[in-house]
Amino acid sequence: MRIVFLYSSGRTDNVKEVNQGLGASELYFGALELRNREHDVKILDIDKFLIDNKIINLFQRVINQNILPSRSDLKLVLTMIPILGKISKYDIVVGTTSGIALVLGLLQLLGLLRKPVIGIHYSLLNYPQRRLQLKLMKKIFARTWSQIFGEGELSGMLECFEIPRVCIEVSQTLNHSIH
Repeated sequence: MRIVFLYSSGRTDNVKEVNQGLGASELYFGALELRNREHDVKILDIDKFLIDNKIINLFQRVINQNILPSRSDLKLVLTMIPILGKISKYDIVVGTTSGIALVLGLLQLLGLLRKPVIGIHYSLLNYPQRRLQLKLMKKIFARTWSQIFGEGELSGMLECFEIPRVCIEVSQTLNHSIH
């Protein structure tokens, strides 16, 4: 399977060290383990493509706070559009932050991305959503897959965003004791 993982920053620079045992692989959310299992895995840092423009900066605050999904922003949307061709070559697209995942879901909702999206979310319930944002997020969550880090977020995510239960998973927890 061909899978692309999109990170906010810093992952591509550290892959060699992690593969040599000099860093933590959990920061890659399973990408390296999937690669070791013979999947075709691409790791992309979004910040290498980030668009910075004074006109965009002018409108960003209003659009971010009132329209776009919580944790996403206009710069991220405009950064993702030019790389859609690159990420569309993969079977599955993984957004490793809520912002990236929700922008991917938005692009999917708009018909610009036609690949399954898995979003890795954490603490999304801690951020307020305006009515339009919440409506948009519910539509995005209805068509994407989500991974969260704790059982404590599950009921709130299901209720707030009306996520179908089959579309959200809680990361496995380690059951160990310290001696």
